[in-house]
Amino acid sequence: MDCLRADIRQYGRGKKLTLFPHSPPDPHGRSTYKVPNGLKEKRVLSEREEDMSMTALCFDNDNQPHLLDTSQHDDPANSLGVEIIENLADDIDGDNQVLLIFDPLFFPEDVPEEEGPWKVTSRADMKLSREAGAYKELHGYNLTGYPHLAPQYYGCWTTRLISYSPEFEGMTRHVGLVLIEYIQGTSIRDLCRHGADEVLIPPKGRICVHTDGPDSFNFTEDKRLDILALLLAGVVEQVYKGVWHEYVEPENVLVTMRNKSAILETPRVALIAYDICTIDSKCKKPMNRWERFPHTPHPSKCFDLAKLYGLGGWWPLKWEEKVEEGELSPFEAWLLERFGPLDSDKYSYKVVYRRQWLLREKQIKQELKRRAKRQEVGAKREATKENSEIKPSRD
Repeated sequence: MDCLRADIRQYGRGKKLTLFPHSPPDPHGRSTYKVPNGLKEKRVLSEREEDMSMTALCFDNDNQPHLLDTSQHDDPANSLGVEIIENLADDIDGDNQVLLIFDPLFFPEDVPEEEGPWKVTSRADMKLSREAGAYKELHGYNLTGYPHLAPQYYGCWTTRLISYSPEFEGMTRHVGLVLIEYIQGTSIRDLCRHGADEVLIPPKGRICVHTDGPDSFNFTEDKRLDILALLLAGVVEQVYKGVWHEYVEPENVLVTMRNKSAILETPRVALIAYDICTIDSKCKKPMNRWERFPHTPHPSKCFDLAKLYGLGGWWPLKWEEKVEEGELSPFEAWLLERFGPLDSDKYSYKVVYRRQWLLREKQIKQELKRRAKRQEVGAKREATKENSEIKPSRD
């Protein structure tokens, strides 16, 4: 245990790491994604690995980050030196970056059954591939960094580490990392108290979202709804490009009055934790749902209160009140008031056209299958009939 504590101090304040560019495999580790070549059998413990300690598994050559390429690691021009200023439990300045570290040595060994029987090194690789894959996808569409919802993306990397255990003296292992912009703000979850059923209780009075500056404001209902609108507008931008957070959780929504060190006049909202989202273009069967829409989908198309359940209390709970059939709910009315008509120069909603197109395509495919089946059955009947009409000749 003492060696493990020493190992984790390699990420401590003032420590320096050398980063090397890394190209991880496509996102994987969920049923919607393909398993990359060469990984299907390696995801679970082999007979050789079953009796290995966690540390031994992490130092094993077969369990380094998938697609690791060390051929350029000795070239100083192909590396990046970073110094760890502080961990995120403490305050740090705005002009810094965040290293998201996917170190299997510190992953929990016991995980829920639904997460699969994967060994820790595989789970670290899976999370790295999904996080880096989402940021890379958004970065390719210029949807990272202010004023967009996702923090700025600075690439996927690996670093070399040692162990302070005598058993692994002189050995090194590689750990995957994602480098992003540091958002100097506070999550919605941390801004609020929590009532029954985890309902958020927003703060009263003037609140500082940073401990080192004068930038603060009252989280009135109007201000909270302004922040919610920024969040939804950012999410549908991402959805339009095929990156989709199905549920938005308050711990992943950051509110700040900063863009790096600059103080903003209005709040900035950022969304983090992209390993839990879906990247449509990387799925086994991409839906390409929005490809025929001229504009970003209207938030009314993408959100109902169920998808924003975790933010209940941040949005007014009166939105849950039932309305007469055919009437707009308070949430629907707010969406129209805030974002305008369902179809406009900015947003599109006409899913009917999309659904009709999908339905028609499905009907055509079904008809072709039925036609092929009828032809197959007809051919078999003809063959049976011909065979029954042929009588064996007798000499």
